[in-house]
Amino acid sequence: MSEPASGTLTIEVPDDPLARALRAWPDRPALALLRAIEAALYDAPPEGVLDIGCGNGKFAAVINLSKAVGVDLLARDIALARDTGLYRDLLHTDARRMPFADNSIQYAICNSTLEHIACDGDVVKEVSRVLRPGGTFAFTVPSENKEKTLLYGRESVSVTADEARRYREWFTDRWHHCHYRAQSEWKNLLRDNRLEVVELRRYETLRSGFIGDALGYTRIVREPIPELRKEQSTADEVRLAILYQALVDYWRDDVASPDDGVGGYYVRARRM
Repeated sequence: MSEPASGTLTIEVPDDPLARALRAWPDRPALALLRAIEAALYDAPPEGVLDIGCGNGKFAAVINLSKAVGVDLLARDIALARDTGLYRDLLHTDARRMPFADNSIQYAICNSTLEHIACDGDVVKEVSRVLRPGGTFAFTVPSENKEKTLLYGRESVSVTADEARRYREWFTDRWHHCHYRAQSEWKNLLRDNRLEVVELRRYETLRSGFIGDALGYTRIVREPIPELRKEQSTADEVRLAILYQALVDYWRDDVASPDDGVGGYYVRARRM
């Protein structure tokens, strides 16, 4: 095999959840890392899943959804999701009152959405209504220990206890989190709505949480790179490769270490 020409950049990034997430959020590496960790938790969803809180459709691209049905309360996100081409139908509707018949849905997902809904029990009740017996409901949420993954939310030599408390409060307000439920709370809430937990996994280790918090308020400036000639890789590809190499070990370690997960829960439940 011939050697690459002098000065040519050789960039190889695999097509995995981390790479897809970095393409979806090229200027928000912390969010991309978290979404990539979450994406790796889902078994390959079948065609036509119900995506509750689909947002702008970027997460659907990360987990390779196909012919999905998306619902979201924000009209602007529905418009953006439509541009992805991953949905056969998109509905601007409240997840507490979805326009589907009883027992009509086989598979529903809800990624990082329930924590933003104060009356999340109403959503769970509605999911139970539309799911067929034996149907699947899979979702991710931050855990009651989420604050432990916040680098600046811990008392240290440089952060006082009061500063850490105020940072945790700011974080919850900034991301519009209404609650952080424990495992037992989720199991009870699901069981009360005829949903049996068949898998519950923890994710987001302290290591990935800390790097995510450190990068969480950093945006990558996407300026042209004049040193790159036309025959070389584009500036965006270079940035993607750099960010991928910087974050891939955090992503792989988190995916491989569910017992060390602290910040979130992945739950898969079956409709009874």
